[in-house]
Amino acid sequence: CILAENGVFCSGANSYGQVNPKARVDGVGITQVSAVSGARRLALGWHFSLALFDDGMVRCWGANEAGQCGAQSNLPCVTNPVLPCVADPAPVPGLGPSRVVVAGNAHACAIGANDGQVRCWGNNEYGQLGIPGCHVKICGHDPVVVAGIEGAEQLALGADHSCALAHGQVHCWGSGGSTGGTSDVAHAVSTPVVVLREDGTELADVVEIVASGWYTCALTRNQRLYCWGSLDYTGEWRPLAHEFDYQARPPHG
Repeated sequence: CILAENGVFCSGANSYGQVNPKARVDGVGITQVSAVSGARRLALGWHFSLALFDDGMVRCWGANEAGQCGAQSNLPCVTNPVLPCVADPAPVPGLGPSRVVVAGNAHACAIGANDGQVRCWGNNEYGQLGIPGCHVKICGHDPVVVAGIEGAEQLALGADHSCALAHGQVHCWGSGGSTGGTSDVAHAVSTPVVVLREDGTELADVVEIVASGWYTCALTRNQRLYCWGSLDYTGEWRPLAHEFDYQARPPHG
């Protein structure tokens, strides 16, 4: 999906209605999603889509088998009646005004516009919602506050893990090996941990974070690049933040 001056336009696979909620075909060409005209930010998950508006409202449409659109009135997907979907972009129930929204595979998180708290909802099989003691797909449909994070500035979500940047530190939770705060890659981490460098010290002075799949990267104020998680397809994990040889380059032109 893209956000243009004249609206939101999406294309591609549509088995869950994540591109065009009204189209009764799987693959669709570029089409306007008129119900989210006026959105200022988009966040796209595996089979669902989110739109953030100027008033802080977040609307969701597409797959909802894990509650990634919240406690909506599900309808059968237009191309697969066995699957639960949200056919019309609708506000995420229980989520107040937000200033940031990010999507993972089947979960999402937002930063509250008024209180700065991180709230997550959707799939929690790997603890990616930050709910201790509940490692199943659905632990409840309402967004839950992730404890232990104050003053979050950015969010980055991978397939099954979540990270927040606050006061120069990165806090992560979810699938083992992707959180950067423990060398244990086998167990889920449902409570946020501070990301550590490979020498055991806390990663600090971070200004930007990004995540994809099972890894996360962070850029520090002095332009040092650190990444952790599964960084390639060999199966090798770097559970703690590894520094890469990187030099920022000025834009061309």
